[in-house]
Amino acid sequence: MKQFFEGPDPALPIEINQIRILIVVGIILIAGFMSADLHVIPAAIHDSYFFTRVGVQIPLCLLFLVASFHSSFKRYYYPLVTFIMVLIAYTNMWFVDLVWHKENISFAYEGTVLYSFFAMFILRLSFKYSVIYAALVSGAFVFLVGHSEVYGDHAFLNVGFVLTSLLVCLIGVLQIEQAQKKLIAANERLTELSKIDPLTELYNRRTYKALFNSLLSLHKRTNGSVCVFIVDLDHFKRYNDHYGHLAGDAIIQQQAKFLKQIFKRDSDVVARYGGEEFIIATFGNDEEYCRGLAQRIIECWHQDPYPHVQSQFGQVTCSVGWYLTNANSIDTEKDIVSKADDAMYQAKRSGRNQFMQHHE
Repeated sequence: MKQFFEGPDPALPIEINQIRILIVVGIILIAGFMSADLHVIPAAIHDSYFFTRVGVQIPLCLLFLVASFHSSFKRYYYPLVTFIMVLIAYTNMWFVDLVWHKENISFAYEGTVLYSFFAMFILRLSFKYSVIYAALVSGAFVFLVGHSEVYGDHAFLNVGFVLTSLLVCLIGVLQIEQAQKKLIAANERLTELSKIDPLTELYNRRTYKALFNSLLSLHKRTNGSVCVFIVDLDHFKRYNDHYGHLAGDAIIQQQAKFLKQIFKRDSDVVARYGGEEFIIATFGNDEEYCRGLAQRIIECWHQDPYPHVQSQFGQVTCSVGWYLTNANSIDTEKDIVSKADDAMYQAKRSGRNQFMQHHE
């Protein structure tokens, strides 16, 4: 029955419109850094600087924005973010190397760290792709520092800072991802509990209705049969008053256990309808088979008897009403349940400890 409640797993870590807004924010940040950087770098390399920002980084962001409107964007989100952010980081390192060789100036490397934070925490790369990103960026930065003397005596310190920053990012991403998995598991558990009656571990009434209507719609396509059983424990109030509520709960649990043993198919819907009353919906069975199921429900208490001195039978028994119809009939869910319920009360009036079928 899980397929009727489980929605599709989210393909993106954040809403698609939020991603688009963040891309625009990223472009604005690059433009902001440009206005600051142009005040400190020599005019001779302004053209190269414009190329890295306006010719490479901003177009990559715009490409990312355009890609967000493609139908396959969700499927390729993580590798696409990784690819684009690595390219942006690489262009930054290329410019650092260029400035050093042309002007003998050590251009700031902190942009590499900022890009990493943006990729991992703002665009929410998964831990797997964060590791790939960190490996590619840290490897390139180590190569840059080893290839040139751009940072001189501080090279080891700068490499240590970048590597440590990336490591901290990875630890943060891992912790967030683990916390999210626990939260998702807890939410799924709460959702599951909201469908289940805590005493019997059967579906509750609300869940029964949702499942029944979904399955009824499904079987209308195949013109199959639907049968609903209403099961009610006989003289349950007397049992509760004489033996106590804990014993009464145990009897309700035992009835649930019997029903689980009888109705084992994936398409069977077994629920506690309220108090000592249970409801079962089965599909695709003929009249003879349904009559046999009703008989088995009655016989369970005789095969495994529980004393009930307040009953004329001397043991716990139940009454069963059932109604079989075609899924394509004009009967609504409410009609079908009402007819099965009428049959159950007819069984009660006829002396209890028996089953009755509703006939039109």
